[in-house]
Amino acid sequence: LLMYGSIFLYLILNPLLFSLGNHFYDFTSCKIWSYIAARYGFTELYHLSSLATLPHHTTGEPIGSPAFPYGPVMAYVFAAIGWILNILLPANELRLDSFLLDLAIKWVNVLFGLFSGILVYLILRRAGGSDRQSIIGAMLFLFNPAIWFMASIWGETHTILSLIHISEPT
Repeated sequence: LLMYGSIFLYLILNPLLFSLGNHFYDFTSCKIWSYIAARYGFTELYHLSSLATLPHHTTGEPIGSPAFPYGPVMAYVFAAIGWILNILLPANELRLDSFLLDLAIKWVNVLFGLFSGILVYLILRRAGGSDRQSIIGAMLFLFNPAIWFMASIWGETHTILSLIHISEPT
C-alpha cells in the first residue's frame, strides 16, 4: 500500500511543477531534437541538430547550435516523444513552440524517474533488503527534491540518463 501510494503521489504532484519554468537552453534543445527525430527520423539528429538555430527563442542573439551529444538510446527516446505527438496531433501540427511538446518531454522525464525508482527498489530487494527497506530506499530516490527539480521544473533529461546507467550491466 505504501508503494502504490508513493507512486500515486509522485505522479500527481510532479505535473503541478511543470508550469514553473524550464532550463532555457537545454529544454529548447530537447524540443528541437524531438521535432527533428519525428519529422526527419532519429538518424538525422546527428546531422540536422548541428545546423539548427534558436533565433525564435533567443531573440536573435548568437548562441551555439543544439548539436545532439547522446548515443542511440537517447535518439530513440526523443524520436518516441515526437512520434507519439505526431500520432496525437493533427497532421503537421507538431511545432517547437507547442505547449504539448513541453508537456510530453516533462512527462517522459517524470516516467523515467518513476522507472528509476522502481529499479532502485528491485536492486535493494535483490541485495537482501527487506520489502520495507527497499520501499524506503526507492522513496528516497523518488521524492528527492533534485529529481523533481530537474525533471519537472527544468525539464532536464537526467532521469532518463540515470535509468540507462543504472540498468547497464557492469
